Amino acid sequence: MTRTSRCSSPVCCDQRKNAQKPAPIASIGLAISPGVGTITRLMPKMKTKSAAKKRFSKTGSGKIKRGSKGRRHILTKRTRKSKRQLRGSRLVHSSDEDNIKLLIPYA
Repeated sequence: MTRTSRCSSPVCCDQRKNAQKPAPIASIGLAISPGVGTITRLMPKMKTKSAAKKRFSKTGSGKIKRGSKGRRHILTKRTRKSKRQLRGSRLVHSSDEDNIKLLIPYA
């Protein structure tokens, strides 16, 4: 059994071939700050809740907009005026805004 490598041990050569290369910094969630040279953490990112992103959106001033309730079915018993007033969107109450902003951090 002849080997072409410098090492005579088969275990040593096999381990060297199968050794993993170190992962780049970005793939493990780290970044080097420009100029300073310090490593900062990028991950974990906050996830947006899928249900919330379908129901809420932010206005230009930063308030949260929502749709009107009571417009899905059984509208025959409602008057024309009440159905008309349900059109469009509403703003979320200020007491609920902080909780919803946590659900849609990047909106």
